[in-house]
Amino acid sequence: MTEPSVDVLSNDQWEVLREFLELETGMDLSGSRFSRLRDAVLRVGRRQRLLDRLGLLIEDPEHRARFVEDITAELTVGESFFLRNEHHFRVLREKIVPSILEANQNRREIRIWSAGCAAGEEPYSLAILLDSIVDLDQWNVSILGTDLNPEFLERGRRGVYRSWSFRQTMIQHDSQYFAPVPEGYRVLDRIAQRVRFGYLNLVKDNYPSPLNGTVRLDLILFRNVAIYLRPEVTVAILQRFYHALRPGGWLLLGETEVSQSPKIGFEVHRFPHATIHRKPLDAADTEETPLPLPLPAMPVLAEVMDWSHAGPPEVPEIPDWVPLPYHLESVPEAVAETPSELVIPPTKLPDPKEIQSRVLRTADRQKRAVLRLQWAKSLLESADVGRAREEIGRALVDDPLLIEGYILQAGLAEDSGDLDAAADLYRKVLYLDRDCAIAHFHLALLQQQQGDTTLALRSLRNTVRLASKMEPHAQVEYGDGVCYGRLLEMARILDGNMNG
Repeated sequence: MTEPSVDVLSNDQWEVLREFLELETGMDLSGSRFSRLRDAVLRVGRRQRLLDRLGLLIEDPEHRARFVEDITAELTVGESFFLRNEHHFRVLREKIVPSILEANQNRREIRIWSAGCAAGEEPYSLAILLDSIVDLDQWNVSILGTDLNPEFLERGRRGVYRSWSFRQTMIQHDSQYFAPVPEGYRVLDRIAQRVRFGYLNLVKDNYPSPLNGTVRLDLILFRNVAIYLRPEVTVAILQRFYHALRPGGWLLLGETEVSQSPKIGFEVHRFPHATIHRKPLDAADTEETPLPLPLPAMPVLAEVMDWSHAGPPEVPEIPDWVPLPYHLESVPEAVAETPSELVIPPTKLPDPKEIQSRVLRTADRQKRAVLRLQWAKSLLESADVGRAREEIGRALVDDPLLIEGYILQAGLAEDSGDLDAAADLYRKVLYLDRDCAIAHFHLALLQQQQGDTTLALRSLRNTVRLASKMEPHAQVEYGDGVCYGRLLEMARILDGNMNG
């Protein structure tokens, strides 16, 4: 049998696919890297028996998204192991985690994000590290692992690993953390419950955002991801991480990422064999660059990448769902110098004291509820979660039909690991508005985490049904900046992954 070759697509189609994937993922697939793309496409096409239909597939928006995700998975190694890079974990244990514990002693909360977590070895390693230092039952610990490969995330949720994942440690034999099973070693529930996994594309999706747990973070790990990305894309991602951290929060980069780290306000702390970046403790008082409204980051790539060489494409260079980018002349001068701020002119919520004053002067309960919700969002930005919860609760007392209040409550519940409470809150939203697409989508994610694939698929298909009726560029109501096109794309990807 003749092995399929590059001839399955015309030269023009290969170029269109390459450009489309670079815009989707931020990867550099030009020059010598094109052969990796070609091999990945052929493997996916062969596995899915699509080689004779690739030309049609890349022009079909409904199926292209899943195809792109599968190709991306082939292009990225997704390879990690427990306690990877002993120097990093020594610095975390001896310097970084103790400083976080000291700073958070009063609120007793720790929030960590493993960005590009692959199959979950890194976030579980962090949970084990924390458990060796502090009594986890006495702290509210949230460790988020995100990746754009749904199969990796599902492996992370299962928490079962073979010996290769422990190739530089023997920790799998520690009964405090693992139990032997026929397939290898399973992470114990008391550790696994501290970690949650979520689908997130660092190039396209919204962050920082309370809806996906990427705000008020103490520590972000971003290691061994930038090797796939264009340098300007890495810079844009790191700038968003800056805004996702609390004042005093830490950013741990891999060796590749350190070499590309931007000078955007981070303090650089150098330790033996490890360089850590920190957001200054006084950043809340001195930072002049406001938090950018988190919209899909694709327009950033459209602005910073040079596509002048490209001929007329057979599919759009930018997917249909992407909001049109702002032009440089429409962005304030201070912002125009920074590519990552080109998504949309940044905005700030009103000053918390101003909102508080307006709340106290407002007699109308519904108007007061809306103001309280604004106040709560401002408190969340300043990492005052306790007071934010109180204000959301008071807003819902003033107006029990305030859907956005329940959505924020659900996000905070999920953030703290109370999946049942979060699911109940999303159901309450759907009782008030059965056509709330974002509630269907988040409920699907919760149901998937809880192992109920049947209900998750039903919720995803409700999401698809509702999002399909909307203008792709329109922002999803209560969606914190996501547009309907992206929501539809994510729902289809996850639906396809659950169906195998």
